[in-house]
Amino acid sequence: MNRNSKQNGSQTVLVILQFAGILVQLTAWFFSDTKQLWWMAIPGGAGTGLLLFTLWFNRPGNFAIRPTPRQGAQLVTTGPYGLIRHPMYAASFLIMLGFLVSGFTIAGLLGYLVMAGGLFGKMKLEEELLMETFPDYKDYRKSTAGLIPGIW
Repeated sequence: MNRNSKQNGSQTVLVILQFAGILVQLTAWFFSDTKQLWWMAIPGGAGTGLLLFTLWFNRPGNFAIRPTPRQGAQLVTTGPYGLIRHPMYAASFLIMLGFLVSGFTIAGLLGYLVMAGGLFGKMKLEEELLMETFPDYKDYRKSTAGLIPGIW
């Protein structure tokens, strides 16, 4: 099995984990009888705002659900990408955190953790692929946080 086949398999597993976690979490939230929607406002609103801001700077043709950079993709380092390298992942964490805190269940927490595992795996693989694809990525990586400005 060559490196590309292994990467493709890993990417598929990570994407499945991400979406399986989201599905479990949303299902648990939907059936939760303790929903308090106002708890969703801060993380969910922040995540949605970050997602929209990110889409303004990184148009849909420049990214994909899999961590492999698309053919002809460009490295974006402005807007939210000037603060963190993975604003779309950060937005996913925030939006799903809104669901988790507004209708907490153990199943929802497990779904969130599965999603997080998928996203962290994707980030790790994506970082490797971006360093191979874009020579400037190493310098950008040194000067920009991964998910949380000033922390990581």
